[in-house]
Amino acid sequence: MRVLVTGASGFLGSHICEVLKSKGYEVVGASRRIGYLEELKGISWEKLDITDELSLFSFSFEEYDAVIHNAGLTFTRREEKYFRINHLGTRFLVKRLEEIGFEGPVIYISSLAVHGPGEASEEDLVVSPIVPYGVSKYMGELEVRSSKLNWVVLRPPVIFGERDKALVTVYKIFSSGWVLDWRPQKMLSVVYAGNVAEAVAFLLEVRPYGEVFLIQDATLSWQDFALKIQRMLNVPSRRYLPLRNWHVSLVKSVVSLLGRFLRLPVDKHKLKEIEADAWVVASDKIERYGYKRRFEFDEALSRTLRWCKSKGYL
Repeated sequence: MRVLVTGASGFLGSHICEVLKSKGYEVVGASRRIGYLEELKGISWEKLDITDELSLFSFSFEEYDAVIHNAGLTFTRREEKYFRINHLGTRFLVKRLEEIGFEGPVIYISSLAVHGPGEASEEDLVVSPIVPYGVSKYMGELEVRSSKLNWVVLRPPVIFGERDKALVTVYKIFSSGWVLDWRPQKMLSVVYAGNVAEAVAFLLEVRPYGEVFLIQDATLSWQDFALKIQRMLNVPSRRYLPLRNWHVSLVKSVVSLLGRFLRLPVDKHKLKEIEADAWVVASDKIERYGYKRRFEFDEALSRTLRWCKSKGYL
């Protein structure tokens, strides 16, 4: 079976390619740049820009049995880029697949952000994304769900793992002994990239067309996350930093400038997400379909921290 993975050059896409290859699929990664695929053996790469209709028109989708649509933008300071890539790019891809009569499974990697804060389940009648990223992912998702394709949607929460640089700053803060002591405690669900990739392989096998799935490995507070990392790194918890939402409000006016200066993926929209008390997956639907995670949370986090140390990040 020949599988095309869009957005294959990045963090999650490279994990999806790696897992599918290990399960015997012929995997081709498609993206604008080769990125992390240079580090992986046995995975071909094709250039593809989903925002360019000419690029899509000239691409040989007919040669594939399944498409994993993972291409997307998770952070930008230019809001219109979220919609150009996450929404319009998906619209163009869906249109092209429909034009050629593509009959294979199409798995769309969405996000918990489409639900908005709180406890999320697939049965939610109303979703309320609160930031441009979440809105753009939901609009892309609607393009897929309203199509004639044989689609499945997967909505991960915060994803961690090897090759992810977005959370490195958080790991550094925690490895210095800092504990973010929010009041009230803020809860978040997290999932390991390897387990997201395993879920993609599971859905590719089971093919529950027309279904939406959430996924998570653990739900914990920021404080518990910090303490767990510090125990794994054998670092004492030396400094508890009391935080309240009004602290976030104080820095909103300067956060974009500060983020640019420190080269951090943070802006006013990320702060809005941080202000929420919970980003929680409250569903085991995918497990009820038969999915079993390969890596337990502690093992996955340990693998991630070892990778960070091997790269000199910690």
